Amino acid sequence: MGHRCLPLSLADACFYHLDTALCALPCGTVIYYPAAFTPPARGTIEAHVAPEHRIALDRADAERFAANAVCIGNTIILSSYSRLLRTKLGERGYAIVETPLHAFLRSGGSACCLTLRLDHRSDRIGRATDLSEQAAVPAR
Repeated sequence: MGHRCLPLSLADACFYHLDTALCALPCGTVIYYPAAFTPPARGTIEAHVAPEHRIALDRADAERFAANAVCIGNTIILSSYSRLLRTKLGERGYAIVETPLHAFLRSGGSACCLTLRLDHRSDRIGRATDLSEQAAVPAR
């Protein structure tokens, strides 16, 4: 799809999908729970995301699946968050919308898990007009 893929192994069974432990925000910032990742995965994040673009979650925010957020422009939609996380995101110009998704937390998901994103398409796939053209796009 024209984007580099970096493996990020998870080390904590409570965070079993990448989207429960990391969320890429617009402009290259990420929110993530460092303890959810193996040491090599944390090293990959640190090597590819500048310190000023990394927002580490504490355990409480991570357990509320704050990283399982939806970003639309500079607005971040999530179930719940701490005052500290709100401050960190606000300092970077993000608006936060809190929506009650506590029932979904019990089943292991939150805002991101409840969405069907139609606004993120690869330029390459976006130019394809049918399945045969998509299948013919060479992998990089």
